[in-house]
Amino acid sequence: MTLRTQMDSGTTGLRYVTETSPGVLPVDPVWIPVAPNSYADFGSSITTAASQPISLNRQSEKGAVVDLNATAGWSMDFSFEGTKDLMQGFMFADYRYKAYQTVTSVASNDMLMSSTAGLQVGCLAIGENFANPENNAVNEVQAVTLDTSVTLSGLVDEASPDADAKLRVVGHHFPAGELDIDTSGSYPKIVYTGVGKDLTTLGLNVGERIYIGGDEAGTQFVNAANNGFKRIKSITATEIVIDKSVLPMVGETGTGLDIKLFFGDVLRNETGELIKTRTYQFERVLGYPDTTNPTLPQAQYVVGSIANELRFSYGAASIISLDMSFVSNDDEIRKTSDGLKAGTRPTLVESDKFNSTEHVKYVSMGIVNDGDYLITPLFAFLTDIEFTINNNVSPNKAIGVLGAIGATVGNFDVTGNAEAYFSNVEALEVVRQNKNVTIDLVSVKDNQGISFDMPLCTVGEARPNVELNQTIKVPLSFQAANASRYGDGYDHTVLITYFNYLPTAAE
Repeated sequence: MTLRTQMDSGTTGLRYVTETSPGVLPVDPVWIPVAPNSYADFGSSITTAASQPISLNRQSEKGAVVDLNATAGWSMDFSFEGTKDLMQGFMFADYRYKAYQTVTSVASNDMLMSSTAGLQVGCLAIGENFANPENNAVNEVQAVTLDTSVTLSGLVDEASPDADAKLRVVGHHFPAGELDIDTSGSYPKIVYTGVGKDLTTLGLNVGERIYIGGDEAGTQFVNAANNGFKRIKSITATEIVIDKSVLPMVGETGTGLDIKLFFGDVLRNETGELIKTRTYQFERVLGYPDTTNPTLPQAQYVVGSIANELRFSYGAASIISLDMSFVSNDDEIRKTSDGLKAGTRPTLVESDKFNSTEHVKYVSMGIVNDGDYLITPLFAFLTDIEFTINNNVSPNKAIGVLGAIGATVGNFDVTGNAEAYFSNVEALEVVRQNKNVTIDLVSVKDNQGISFDMPLCTVGEARPNVELNQTIKVPLSFQAANASRYGDGYDHTVLITYFNYLPTAAE
């Protein structure tokens, strides 16, 4: 045995598992890899107390360990898949997924499955985790045999696909003339004029962002303002009411147009019984001390971890970054003789990161006026913006326990800061008058997208920063709030939409 005298960061690695209960791993844990750029406080911080008697020798006596505070935190780049799972922990919620089903085999353009729930003719669906790339493409569902199979086109036979092979709904294709745009009321509406479909069965949510229009000719409206990203105010069997649009929409009859709508999985902070607390266990490998046996690592485990703070940072000409931190019950050390904890450890799949130059397609901080779906921007351009989700988690201590027995979760807070280029004093008046402000950030890359929507915010500061030979800029602070004043379905502070597929036009 040859022991190392030091360890390099290149010998470390980070993974996590969602626990079944605080400190308890599932029966067959899958340790999901993470790619941190740097670590914050990770592990335990020990508190000691010295004994200081009043005596002639004027010296303290040896103290004792009286407390342990365990945390886990790191910084990383923002990618589509890299944080999607952990986001549920910070939002204390489950995803509101669009329909997806596990596929058992592919034969003659049929995908076989035991359940076809949520799949219907006209659905645009994407395959996942198939060996043949043709089966991972976006196709339209042409027929459904209840709880047996769905028929698509252009598939390749695959008798035994991966156990994780799925068909996931990403949108819907409406035949010629079935969708119109009606702007006769206060809010524009997408109106279904066909027969046999019910728009409430598409799995859409109030406050969710959708994308109108496909890449092919005739799959989008003629008026460009009617296409692109829109937010849903309400849904009925025949109408989708829009309450947020970049451009003023125009009344239009969709004669001869096969309109495509795209939508994604929704994650929002929930209320009541829909609030879900998750705990995680983190595994950080800390190198291989025996140079002659590089298969025996030592490791550190942080257990019973609750998601506390998550900060997103968008800066000019930079990769979008995030910092996350967890409040934990304890940490554990495993020597090489102990081995790693049981479970499977898949390889980290590399993914391109979102940057603020190419991939941010829409960022807005604007005024919300009742009855007006158009948002009046406060500023033309922002130089940077960051926002933090804070669950205000604090550890609970008890006599006889080193560490924490659990944690108390506080209010769900979303706060942030931004800096904008100053153009006129009207924006400063808006802040002074405490008008309602909404914030949107939409990023698109490689036919996938992520949208953040904060429906109702209070904005502060707004004092112009004037410096010699510099453009005037305005620093801003903001706090998002429950937006239930806007109606049913808006009882959230932030709503995130993960678009598993978007047309190239969205980029």
